[in-house]
Amino acid sequence: MDVAARMIAGAREGAERSGVQNVSFEVVDVQAARFAETYDYAFARFGTMFFANPVVALRNVRQALRPGGRLNMVVWRRKLDNDWLHRAEAIVEQFLDRPDEYDEPTCGPGPFSMANADTVTDIVHHAGFEEIGLKRQDLLIKTGDNLDHAVDLVMSIGPAGEVLRLWGDRAEEIRPTVRAALLEGMADMARDDGVYAHSSTWAVRGVVPE
Repeated sequence: MDVAARMIAGAREGAERSGVQNVSFEVVDVQAARFAETYDYAFARFGTMFFANPVVALRNVRQALRPGGRLNMVVWRRKLDNDWLHRAEAIVEQFLDRPDEYDEPTCGPGPFSMANADTVTDIVHHAGFEEIGLKRQDLLIKTGDNLDHAVDLVMSIGPAGEVLRLWGDRAEEIRPTVRAALLEGMADMARDDGVYAHSSTWAVRGVVPE
C-alpha cells in the first residue's frame, strides 16, 4: 500500500518482473484507511516518515493487526549519517533554494522526521503498540548501477529531489548545471560494479497488546 500511485505502479512492475504472484497492491492513504481484514504482520520501508499525522496512521495499522500482531518499520536516522542524501541536498542548494510558491505536493514531514529515537518511540507508543524496540543499522547500500543512475535517483527523491520537483518546469534551464555538479560531487561513491553509499537507519518494532 502507498498513497502515491507511481510507487504502486513501480512495485507492481517489480513483482511482475520477478514472477511474484502472492501479492496485491493498493493506492491507499493509511492515515484515513479502515481495513476490512485483520493481519499478523505489518512492514513499512521508508514510508512512515512522510505521514502528516504518524500517530493516527500507525493507530490505523494497529487496529488492522490481530492481538499479538507485529509492526516493523525501517526509517532513516540522521541526515548527517546518510551522506549520499545530505551531500546531494547541499549541492542542489548551491543553485536553488526551496521555492516560496509551488503547485506540487510536498513529502510532508520529510524523510528524517523519525530520525530521533525518542521521537519515533513516542509515536509508536501513542499509536498503541507495546514492546517497542529500535535497532540501529549502518549499512553500505547501492544507490545506482552507475553514476548517472545514482544521480537520477537523488534528483527524483529525497531532499534534493524535492527541491527540484517543487521548482518544476521553472528549473529546466538550470537542471543540466545541477546534474553536472552532482556527477562531480558524488563521483567518489562510484565503483566498477555500481555506486555505493553509507547509510544509517532504525529498524523499529512494536507489538499489539494481547
